[in-house]
Amino acid sequence: MLHAQSRLQRRTSTSVWGMTLPVDQALRTLQTHGRIELRGTASGWVRLTLGLFTVLLGLVTLLAIAPPIVLLVVFLTGTPLPVPALVGGFGVMVLGVFMVALVRSMRKRQQQYQETENSPVVIDGRGLTLRGVGPLPWQDLGPAENRLVMLPSSGSHTLRAVMMLTPSGLHNVNTRMPLHLRPLLSPAVRRFGRGQQHSWVFVPGVQDMSTREVIELLNRARTHMGAWPQR
Repeated sequence: MLHAQSRLQRRTSTSVWGMTLPVDQALRTLQTHGRIELRGTASGWVRLTLGLFTVLLGLVTLLAIAPPIVLLVVFLTGTPLPVPALVGGFGVMVLGVFMVALVRSMRKRQQQYQETENSPVVIDGRGLTLRGVGPLPWQDLGPAENRLVMLPSSGSHTLRAVMMLTPSGLHNVNTRMPLHLRPLLSPAVRRFGRGQQHSWVFVPGVQDMSTREVIELLNRARTHMGAWPQR
């Protein structure tokens, strides 16, 4: 089987069927060679989350350095300070240092996850490879769609582009896939009577494609390639 990489051009026009040219080009390459490799990119929510962690890190850093600065000013000016205020200031400083370490750790993990999103997205008869994980067999994946899913980080349902795992996908991901790879697909969510498990796969970001276009490409590829015999 030939290996071909599609270098997608920036979309500038739309075909008569209303489908943007990058999707057309990717599908033609896939139909011709049976395989396509696309350049992955971080999705908007990943970049937004990393930006929020950066802002939060700045805020907790201020929280950590403010008490020593205040105590230094008080010492230099000779202003008397009650013992409870000293203890409280020391407590705030300790809390700030702890928060800085925690937020830095969370931000580092988010940066590492963002780096994995730049991994190639590969579509072929064996399945879908994304964020360095795969190929995930097509029979393990449901259609790509925008769906409300529970995110443990927010504790609420959020509209995200996902591919729900089929029964075979739930088994393969939650029992056979190495533990360190599972979070690259989706977070583990506690399900009643089943404990925590990974139930979906976040749709990958593709350079120069919108989320809507990626969903369309994956669904058409799933229809086309899902019928192929597994190699």
